[in-house]
Amino acid sequence: MKRKLLFGCGVVILLSLVLLITVRHYNRTNVVVNGKDNIYIMSTYDYKTTYSIYNTYNKSVKNVFFRENKNYSDFNIDEINNTIYYSELGDKKYDIYKAELSNESKKATSVLNANYSGDIFDVSDNKIIFRTPTKNRKSYTLGVYSLKDSTTELWNNKDDDVYIFNFYWDKYNHKIYTIERSINEMESGQIPTHKIFKYDEEGKNKQLLYSTDKSINNISVNNQGDKIIFDATTIENNMPTNKIYLLDLNDNSEQILIQPNDKFQDINISSVKYPKFLLSENGFYFLGTTPKSKIIQELEGSTPIMSNAIYYYDFDSKKISMIFGDTDFVINSFKIS
Repeated sequence: MKRKLLFGCGVVILLSLVLLITVRHYNRTNVVVNGKDNIYIMSTYDYKTTYSIYNTYNKSVKNVFFRENKNYSDFNIDEINNTIYYSELGDKKYDIYKAELSNESKKATSVLNANYSGDIFDVSDNKIIFRTPTKNRKSYTLGVYSLKDSTTELWNNKDDDVYIFNFYWDKYNHKIYTIERSINEMESGQIPTHKIFKYDEEGKNKQLLYSTDKSINNISVNNQGDKIIFDATTIENNMPTNKIYLLDLNDNSEQILIQPNDKFQDINISSVKYPKFLLSENGFYFLGTTPKSKIIQELEGSTPIMSNAIYYYDFDSKKISMIFGDTDFVINSFKIS
């Protein structure tokens, strides 16, 4: 998956001339969602990427790392060890890099060796779980890299028809949830069935949880493991439409939580993606645009790149609040501490 990122950050040049780490207040809600949540944010403008930490309690953002970036990239910030990890497309393959936030002069180092490639990944418990091509290069599986002894183990995926599109790591229950497609269905030209599976961290005890003809993009699972929120794309009136769904595994019920043109108080949502459960599970964060979003970049023959923001959806009140956003850049991705 080599998707080109086109998003923005208008403050990068000024900030990089001053110092690596700064603190700035952006547009944000006055509602304290969860005082324990830090949100790690990746935003890009003109291929210049800024990594930030947003504190939901004092509503301030600290920019901690900057780099050039022209391709799809994932990231993770380890505040305890003052380290950032990010994936980058290098010599015909993706690699995962590690950089010390306390030493800006020290060059980022490669984590995986030449035998492995990793684009999508997550970090916890002294290990990295990452998506990587299978040995025959026809599909994707997952690998586990130990930060303690620098060893790598790939999942023993014997089904050559399985394409792992994305995954979610439940660190509390030590489970992995994957979004999978059939390679044969993808190559046939028909709409492939998208499935959500649950595994243990070693890739064993596979369990099918959900199957749909919707194109599932991202998933998040609550701590009890009985609810999944996901965003998925369908074609409506010859146009792709993204919606956020709630899947209750207790009764296998499914409902739409947010869709384009939904209006919540004074917020009219235009597009949605990347839902993520709060640690408290009272609601979830997601990325969204509104009719007031600013055009960041015009693309010939394609939809313009718009500024966006992180929003919070509360399950009890069904209200939406804007948490963090700025009209000068696009938030590519975010993680929750």
